[in-house]
Amino acid sequence: MTLPLAYLNGRLVPFGTAALPLHDAGFVSGATVVDNARTFRHTLFRWGDHLARFRRDCEACYVPLDATDAQLTAAAEELVTHNAKLLPPGGELQLVTFATPGPLGFYLGEATNGPPTLGMVTYPLPFARYRRFFTEGVTLAVVGPHGESLLSPTVKHRSRMLWHVADHRARAINPCAVAVVTDGRGGLTETSVANVLAVVAGAVTSPPRETILDGISLDELVKKNTTG
Repeated sequence: MTLPLAYLNGRLVPFGTAALPLHDAGFVSGATVVDNARTFRHTLFRWGDHLARFRRDCEACYVPLDATDAQLTAAAEELVTHNAKLLPPGGELQLVTFATPGPLGFYLGEATNGPPTLGMVTYPLPFARYRRFFTEGVTLAVVGPHGESLLSPTVKHRSRMLWHVADHRARAINPCAVAVVTDGRGGLTETSVANVLAVVAGAVTSPPRETILDGISLDELVKKNTTG
């Protein structure tokens, strides 16, 4: 039985064996740029536009993309051609292209990071999932203005693309710098590696707790400071 393939770092491999190491920045920091493109009659739709957006976003997020457009196109077309043969009649594919900065050296005690990770996977378009949108319409529920965070900054999670970009920009100012991000009103929040504390009038203080990670060490320091 023919099995679906995936593309990973220059090779087509069985889908079930394609994996990232646990020290890849795509897993450790969620530093992954992605693009989704679908096929019509097993041909990628507006692939050139998808490719241009993907390359733009990789550059904006400091994720190296060494492959040329021709190489990416060849890989995508070969992958689609193979996996489309496994579809039922009338089936189409979704192609997901992704890139990460690659493995983080310090997790293994190494001085350097990389090389960057580049991959492509496909899955059958789930037409049944969206059919009711066309037959019944869609109900929308407003949950907040555009740009407002729906996830509290106190939550610790893997989506750290913001910090990946912030630290790159900080190192452009000073190679030894660590970025500290503001809250949009000029107030400091925290860094990618630690909370920010200051001693004011003999007391340890921090930015408003609702605007920063709920740090365990931060809590211990503030508790000790308030209890003497």
